[in-house]
Amino acid sequence: MDQFLIELMSEQVFEGNKIDSTLNTEAWVHVMKSFNEKFGLHCDEYVMGNKYRSLMKQYEDIRSILNQNGFVWDEFQQMILAEDDVWEAYIEEHPDAAIYKDKTFDSYNNLSIIFGNGIQDRQAEFKPITLEEMEMDDLLEDLQPLPRNIEIHDQTKKRRTVASLTLPSSQKRRRARKESEEGKNYRSMETIVDALEAVPDMDDELFLDACNLLEDEKRAKAFVNMDVVQRRRWLLRKLRV
Repeated sequence: MDQFLIELMSEQVFEGNKIDSTLNTEAWVHVMKSFNEKFGLHCDEYVMGNKYRSLMKQYEDIRSILNQNGFVWDEFQQMILAEDDVWEAYIEEHPDAAIYKDKTFDSYNNLSIIFGNGIQDRQAEFKPITLEEMEMDDLLEDLQPLPRNIEIHDQTKKRRTVASLTLPSSQKRRRARKESEEGKNYRSMETIVDALEAVPDMDDELFLDACNLLEDEKRAKAFVNMDVVQRRRWLLRKLRV
């Protein structure tokens, strides 16, 4: 849900509808209309303004962390990287920053376009990927030799053919089933929205806050498996502590 809102706002920036650090009135009307139509909501300027300030805070928090020595932005993983002792020292002084450790932020580049100047405040650095991280041993166990009668003429076709032919069909089915089960019922926006809509007395602001909370897979799984009465009590406890 946040991702869709960010995309709407960044599109307006690209169309030249940004004034200083915010969007002009015409752009905001378009964003609110598109957002409400997408999710069947009736969010007004107050609710959208809160969302805007929340996203701005996220951007400023990440920017502030990256301005500290020892922190870098990993463009490949879309996350902040630092040694554990660097994180520990920073979190000790800024406890709220713990939520940014080991977490992916796919929208940071777009947030920098919306709230900044479109250029990240620190040069993006790429963390080398080791064989362990790629789980190469597991991959090699699944590989089988290519049939000799297959001719491959270009590198793009080769990569595509290797991916489809080197995994045993049973292994591919197991992986497909695992991916399907992992994504089933819990992380899809449709499932979360359906579960939230079943909760009585769900206002738009609580709905949006709940969607952010349920981006966490474990929380989403627990929420979806609750009955309707438990869901509301659980949300209020999690969001208003």
